[in-house]
Amino acid sequence: MLPLVASMLEDIHRSTLQQQANLEMAKLDPLLLEPKELARMKLAYSNQLDSLSLFQQQCERWLTEDINPGTESLLLETTERLFELNTMTQGVLAQLTFFIGN
Repeated sequence: MLPLVASMLEDIHRSTLQQQANLEMAKLDPLLLEPKELARMKLAYSNQLDSLSLFQQQCERWLTEDINPGTESLLLETTERLFELNTMTQGVLAQLTFFIGN
């Protein structure tokens, strides 16, 4: 399952980077974003943060198992990606606060 999780996290990483860029551009004209859309994004990224926590818990479980060096390397890379995604997701939520105001 680890390769699937790693692949999913790469997809999440790409979409989160794109969302960060979109929100930065929207700061030039904040009225482009509708309140309903902002609320939807806030919910989606709050849920993403929760999901990342679940992925982190699973990775911690895998680290306690007897795994081969290749799997361990991928697991450590995945754990680093999770940390980065957690920070990015919190950043998106902070950007959304700019638009929503709370």
